[in-house]
Amino acid sequence: MSFVRSVEPLSLRFPGIKIDSVPELRELPLKEITAPTMIISARDDLFNTLPAAEFAAARIPGAKLVVYETGGHLLVGHAQQVRYAVRVFLEGAGVIR
Repeated sequence: MSFVRSVEPLSLRFPGIKIDSVPELRELPLKEITAPTMIISARDDLFNTLPAAEFAAARIPGAKLVVYETGGHLLVGHAQQVRYAVRVFLEGAGVIR
């Protein structure tokens, strides 16, 4: 709940959210990223982040894209699944054991 309070009032954040939601990733050298990369998004994210997530994942070598049908921007209801996916990803990348 403290996270939710930290972004209130949301109306003050709309200009930044609009900028973050624009998939202007075409100019970034995504193909040059060599770090293990995992991108997580949800289809029902009202900020429409999935197109940018798909775009980036398709261009970052070896990137892993995880998409949930529901959960919105905060991936509500998927906390355990996200933690597990991140752990498996980090183990596979040799970051943790």
